Amino acid sequence: MEYHRETRQEFLPQSLEIIEEGPLRVQIKIAVPLGEHGDMTLFVTLEAESPCLAFRCEVEWHTAHKFLKVEFPVSVSATDAEYEIQSGYVKRPTHSNTSWDSAKFEVSGHKWAHLGEPNFGMGLISKSKYGYSALHNQLTLSLLRSSKAPDATADMGSHTIEYAVYPHSGPLHTSNLVQYATNFNHPLVPRRGVGHTLVGHTLVVESDEAEDGLGTIVRLYEPYGNTCEVVIARGSIQRAFSINAVERVSSKKLLPVASGKIGPLKFRPFEIKTVYIESEPEPGHSRKVSATSSMEGASKRPRFVKT
Repeated sequence: MEYHRETRQEFLPQSLEIIEEGPLRVQIKIAVPLGEHGDMTLFVTLEAESPCLAFRCEVEWHTAHKFLKVEFPVSVSATDAEYEIQSGYVKRPTHSNTSWDSAKFEVSGHKWAHLGEPNFGMGLISKSKYGYSALHNQLTLSLLRSSKAPDATADMGSHTIEYAVYPHSGPLHTSNLVQYATNFNHPLVPRRGVGHTLVGHTLVVESDEAEDGLGTIVRLYEPYGNTCEVVIARGSIQRAFSINAVERVSSKKLLPVASGKIGPLKFRPFEIKTVYIESEPEPGHSRKVSATSSMEGASKRPRFVKT
């Protein structure tokens, strides 16, 4: 067994208190003393109609060369775990049968890690931490590292860390883990504009006004490694084009549009698509025309906001 597993120390709760109990939300507060290392207060929240159990961890940390982690034992038997990367995921072993496997004791990931069987699984969602590990049936998220180089005061002081667990039935590719992880990291914000409705298993990662001021750019990707078809529904649509990632006008390819719907769009596993949408102008409003040429507009860096 690796040294860091042999020397691990578990911290047990000292007290538990129900601080909110209503028809829409229940929250408990758990005090976990960390001894000489500091103190931790954990808030666990379950909301109505939400499949996720959310955690907010407030830590006062004052120790060096120690790793603070949270572990979730899962009733799952799997030889590999999945970890999100940009526009997809990677698999890493959950065992240490070889020296190569042992060297993968910590895996970097974006918003989620997953451990599952064909008929059941659990996702671990993180808002601000990117170190995961999985050993046999246990998923782990690294919270604080407290290293001393190059910053001698790294991770010292007060921290607020948010994460969640998402159990689901069926395999990963039929779950909504990617969508819930995105929602957890980017809470809903009221915004005026035209929304997009997707029919199919893809995810909109970016949406913003096009550089030429005449349309909207929507970027999507297929997150589960499947071949699929998707339809975009968006109110009144005049035309839609498939363009490349830098929005070059010369790459436009007309897409089928009917009754306010675009598509179907065919996606290969983990494929990224960028769609340019021209909508019908509202009554009494004229279109804004860009003063730059199409090539000048294409050379600019696109202005995107996450939605």
